[in-house]
Amino acid sequence: MSNKTKSILRKIFYNKQIKNSIIFLLRKKLISRRFRNLIQLDGFNNIYKSNIDIYNSESDSVSRDLCIFGVTKKEEKIFNKFIEVVKNSNSFLDIGSGIGLYTLFAIKLNPNISSLSIEANPAVFKILNKNLKNLPEFNSNHKVMNKFVSQQELNIEFNVPTGDDFSYGTSEKYLLEEKNIPFETIVVETTQISEFKNSRFEIIKIDVEGSELDVLFTIEEYLPYCNLLFIEIIDTQKDLIYDFLENNKFKPLVESKDKVGNYIFISDTNIN
Repeated sequence: MSNKTKSILRKIFYNKQIKNSIIFLLRKKLISRRFRNLIQLDGFNNIYKSNIDIYNSESDSVSRDLCIFGVTKKEEKIFNKFIEVVKNSNSFLDIGSGIGLYTLFAIKLNPNISSLSIEANPAVFKILNKNLKNLPEFNSNHKVMNKFVSQQELNIEFNVPTGDDFSYGTSEKYLLEEKNIPFETIVVETTQISEFKNSRFEIIKIDVEGSELDVLFTIEEYLPYCNLLFIEIIDTQKDLIYDFLENNKFKPLVESKDKVGNYIFISDTNIN
């Protein structure tokens, strides 16, 4: 499909009735998922099958897909487990928050929870802030940081795609180069979250696109207080991460065979 054709179709699909009809057909799997790329959602829209609104911009395919389809099948199992446990938890650390999906549900389902959400990508951090401040339950118990969690002091190079997958970002640029994804390199401030050293995070989520080990070593002192760890793992780091978490008394609860998979680890002290 040529760029000219795409431009014409986007203008047609911008009509509210046509847009809603296309979204209905996409959800029913009656047309190809590729048609979602012609849908543009503006401003705040509902995450599919939820009562939570997220901000949509033209360059944000992640938020668009959440509003059209909801959580992906790949992530559904661990997300449902997160929903189950966060309702009865006191604190949540979200490293690599993205647009705030997990934090938003944590606060919505458990208004008394305290949370710390950390996102390194400045453009995504702005969306995260918009989404959280739009949530009626958001208050001073919920902190956000536009930094990169790392043992490295001061700053780190961070690589951000320049296409419509702007919510993705990594300190490991080879991951983008392997997929021929165009990107720009920026410098972001790092943190060891030492200002929260007295916090006891019962649930931790890590989604940092190849920097999992660096993050785990950085937050090791917080792991004794963690009941459940939700983490995305790249297969090349899987053995090292398993060894690290075993040494810190965690066992896998949910595993994955995907090259980039979603996992849940549970603290030994919480296994009956």
